[in-house]
Amino acid sequence: MKLVLAYIPCPSASEAERIGKQLVEQRLCACANWSSMRSCYRWEGAVKTENEWLLLAKTSPDKKDALRAAVEKTHPYAVPCVLFLDGDVNEVYGEWVQGEVMGGAVWSTRSEAKRRS
Repeated sequence: MKLVLAYIPCPSASEAERIGKQLVEQRLCACANWSSMRSCYRWEGAVKTENEWLLLAKTSPDKKDALRAAVEKTHPYAVPCVLFLDGDVNEVYGEWVQGEVMGGAVWSTRSEAKRRS
C-alpha cells in the first residue's frame, strides 16, 4: 500500500509539535513524529549550523497538496521545507493511515470486521 512521508524541519520542539498536532487535527496526516537534529545549510551567503527539529508526517498520497499548503501557511521559516517521500507500507498500517485522514471510516470498518472474526 502506498504512503507518503512528509519531511519538515522546524526551528524548535514547540513549533514541530504545534504543526504536527495541527496536521493531525485537520486530518492531513494520521501521525506526526518529531525529534531533534543538527542541520548545516547556506543562508544569506553564510554557512550555518543549527539545532532543528524534524517533523515527520505520515499521510496518504491524495493529502499531499493540502498538507503542503497548511505547512506553508503556518510554518515560521521564510523558506519552509516540505519534502515528500513516497513509499510502500504494510497493509494494516496503510489502511489505518488512510482511515484517519479520511475520517476513520476505513479503519473502523476493518477493526470491527477483525473483532467479529
